[in-house]
Amino acid sequence: MPLDGGVGDGSWRGVPAEAVHFKRRMIMKTGIVVLVIVIGLFLGGYVANIVKLCHCDFASPYKAEAIRLIGVFMPPIGIVTGYIEIDDSL
Repeated sequence: MPLDGGVGDGSWRGVPAEAVHFKRRMIMKTGIVVLVIVIGLFLGGYVANIVKLCHCDFASPYKAEAIRLIGVFMPPIGIVTGYIEIDDSL
């Protein structure tokens, strides 16, 4: 039995083929938009981590510098630390 419900015209269970293809295209476009937003957030957090590392004072205590430097070499940590403020006080 064909996947189009046996009709042979590309429709799916009586739904016109144009409607099925339109819905698939909309789902694909939505998925691409969500993917672009997620990648943008990831890159934004990672770049923010590097910028914040460059603005650190590199004076004792080195807590913020150490965490941000680890984030540079381990991107998943860098993505998160780019969005948080790290207090360097004791």
